[in-house]
Formats: sequence, C-alpha cells, structure tokens
Amino acid sequence: MEYKTFIDESGHTGDALLNNEQKFFILSAVSIPLNKIDECTNVLKACFNAAKESQEAEIKATTWHKSHKKRQAMQTILHNLVFTEAKFASVIIEKRYMISGLIVDNFMDGAYNDTEDYTWCNNPDEQKLAAQYFYNTLNEENIGIVFNALRSPNYDSFKKALDVVVSSTKNERYKRILNGTYNHLAELCEDDANAIKNAEKGVFISPNYTSFATLGNMVAKQCRRDSASTKILFDHCNQFDTAYEHIFQIFKNAKIPYELEHITRLISWGNYIKEFNIANSKSEPLLQTADILATSSLKTLSKVFNGNYDKWNEYDNFILKLISNMLTTENFWYVMSEKYINSMIDSFKRLDLN
Repeated sequence: MEYKTFIDESGHTGDALLNNEQKFFILSAVSIPLNKIDECTNVLKACFNAAKESQEAEIKATTWHKSHKKRQAMQTILHNLVFTEAKFASVIIEKRYMISGLIVDNFMDGAYNDTEDYTWCNNPDEQKLAAQYFYNTLNEENIGIVFNALRSPNYDSFKKALDVVVSSTKNERYKRILNGTYNHLAELCEDDANAIKNAEKGVFISPNYTSFATLGNMVAKQCRRDSASTKILFDHCNQFDTAYEHIFQIFKNAKIPYELEHITRLISWGNYIKEFNIANSKSEPLLQTADILATSSLKTLSKVFNGNYDKWNEYDNFILKLISNMLTTENFWYVMSEKYINSMIDSFKRLDLN
C-alpha cells in the first residue's frame, strides 16, 4: 500500500514560547491511500464549494470554526477521510512545559554534571516528573529567564538561569544534581551555542523541530504496521522549510537497530517515508485536510483546557472522538503538564470515550 501524507501546523509562533495568546503548538498529518486521492479531493472541493463565501479561495479552519455550516463541511471532509481509511496523527506541545523539560535536558544531564546520574537521559517517566516539578515551582519571570538563556546561550545568562532554578528548588535530589552543573556550565553553554550557530536565532528550541521528528516517527510506524510507504507533503513555512528537510534526511538515513526501539522510541524512516517535499494548498488542495485536523484539534482542546464545556458543539465532540481514536493507535503524542492531561482525560470521560 502507498499513502500520500499531508502535514500542517497550528499555533505557530516560532521561538515565542511564552506567548500567552498561543500556549500550545500542534502538528498534524493526514495519510491518504493513493487510490483514494481523487475521491478525497472531490469531496473536499464539493464541501468547500457548498459552504464558501464568494471571496474565499480555500478552507481556512481558523475562520471556518465560527460558522455552523462550515463546521459541518469540515466534519464531512474528515468523516470521509475516516471512511476511506486515511490515517491521522498529531503532536501537541505546551510551550511553557517544553521550557521546563529543557531545564531537565540541560541542567540535569550527567554529561555536564559532577553527579553522573543519567536517569534523566534514559527514563522518560523520571524526565516527566522533573519537568512537572519545575513547571509547578518556577514563576513566569524565572521561566522567562531560563528561556532567554537557552535561546541565546552565553555563560552569564546560563549561570543566571541556573541560579534561579537552584534557588527555587526544594527537592533535595534535584537540588544536588543542579548544583553539580556549575563546574560544567561553560562546557554546556558552549555546546548549546554551537548547536544553535547554524540555525536561525531561537528556532533551535522551537517546538516545530521536536514535533516534526515525533510526527514523522509516528507516520513511519503507521506505515510499518500497514506494510506501506508514503511521501510527505509539508505546507510551506519560510522559517522552517530547510530545517524540516534536514530532519527528514537525518531520520531517513538513520540506522536504528530494532532492539533499541524500546529505549529510543524511534525507527528508521528510510523504508517507509520515501520523499519529503514542500508544497502549498493551491497546488496540493488536500493540504487543507491537515490544516483542518491541526486547527480543529487545537480549537477543541483549548475549550477543554479552559473548562468551557458549555461551549462544546457537535463538531467538538467529533474532534474529541478522533483524538481518542488516535490515542488508542499511538498516533497522538502530547507534551504538556498534568493539569492539561487530566482535562483531556476528563473530556473523554464526559463523552464516555474511555
């Protein structure tokens, strides 16, 4: 079997991880069987033509959410994709939580520490516990100090960031490991600065990178389960096009032994993702399906996270069911704090989806 995979994003702010207007970033993929491409294109065009305004040239899910008629059109498009056995995958990242995770990755790495504790490198559960601790402990000002240091690494900013983290930390184990970083701070800072050197300023720690690596891995695993392959089309994004291509080449050429999968949770993409190309919805209208999935998921989950259950509509219920189904097939990955995870689980219970 062969798929064509369309990918788009929602909540894009590049490295603006502390933008309170956009707390989350989501990247979504829609993989459509090649023999269903024409059918899905025809359904999308028919739904668009039935609901569009005279001046509209394509579906923009952000604005289409405001109209009942247009929400119905988007639901019909997604329902048809389900019927044609298309596969969905999404990654959602809470940006503030991501910064908390970067504290663990940087200041608790045994390679830069007097205390050579590599727990944080090899145990995702320990990483989540520590990230959640710093998420709960640090105030907005201190999170901002950490983020600014990681975005533009230099020794003084790194020391200031480590100082505020250490002074806020009451957990004795975490504090001991953090204190062990001071003697290695210059080395850590230099390595981070070298990693960023060839990337656009700040983009290196954007959620876009992590999301694409994770999403591509899920698409590759889905292809392996289906004994299939795919070609990716990514909606054009000036700031990240080159970076996405670079990430694709890394994972396409990577040789990851099967026995290491349970540790790395990664597979080699080469046998499953044959091509990566940048396109736009004018030349590839089915890119609109990825926009619909990404934006709809973010809009619905934002209602869930804000506790706005009274504002749910039929389309929100439909989207939550899709997310629940993606979770059961390991095609929905989330990096966010406990309160939002619990809100999402509670929304499934409300719909009796567990």
